[in-house]
Amino acid sequence: SNCGAQHMNSNDMICHMLNAGISQDHIDMMHYCGIDFETWLQGFDDGEESVRATVRTIAHHPLIPETITVRGFIIYSTTGKLTPVEEQRVIMRIGFVGAGKVGCSLGRYFAQEHELIGYASKTYASAEEAAQLTGSQAFKSPINLAAKCDALFITTPDGQIVPTWETIRDSDDNEILNGMLICHCSGALPSSELNGCGDKGAYAYSIHPLFAIPSKCTSTDELQKAFFAIEGDNGKLNEAISIVEAMGNPYQII
Repeated sequence: SNCGAQHMNSNDMICHMLNAGISQDHIDMMHYCGIDFETWLQGFDDGEESVRATVRTIAHHPLIPETITVRGFIIYSTTGKLTPVEEQRVIMRIGFVGAGKVGCSLGRYFAQEHELIGYASKTYASAEEAAQLTGSQAFKSPINLAAKCDALFITTPDGQIVPTWETIRDSDDNEILNGMLICHCSGALPSSELNGCGDKGAYAYSIHPLFAIPSKCTSTDELQKAFFAIEGDNGKLNEAISIVEAMGNPYQII
């Protein structure tokens, strides 16, 4: 509790690095290699959540065997007392825009641990078919679906992800997206393609299963083997992680 790392400031740390003789060129090179100093060297407000995030990172790293148990504790700096920090279960209300193989299969899979709200699609008939396959609801428009969700997955073909998001983003119902996770599952597009999320108070993520989904009825046993790559806004990253973590799949933050 109240440890030095809790009060770290990334800008101050970078200044200390420069004063210690580390060149700006080397710092810039690390940035280009994907090291986000601003996040990595920043402190935290919630000690318990910081411990949970660290435990998740270690426990789900691909080099850590499933047989290894990883636990987290807070040590009180004045007394030395150790208090275990337990993981908190998060159940997300999830909807899918796009009723093809990826949307239907992930919907059925995620519904084992989360609440599957339903589907919107290019045609209402397609949304109805997906709803029947998954025991959920069909919606005539993505924005009506979004109104009932915590996380909205856009699982259209890659070339339609951005246009689909822009249609949702530009809806007149400005408050619906506030606080929501907007996700796509493409391995070819970064979360930044979901441009304008922040303007709506939403958070953008790429949650990509490294797994070829062959049909709308891909078995949940097969999906259990999938490795997920997760990338996106820091603001609700833990909630994005919790979608996959609840399923027990291995994942990596990229």
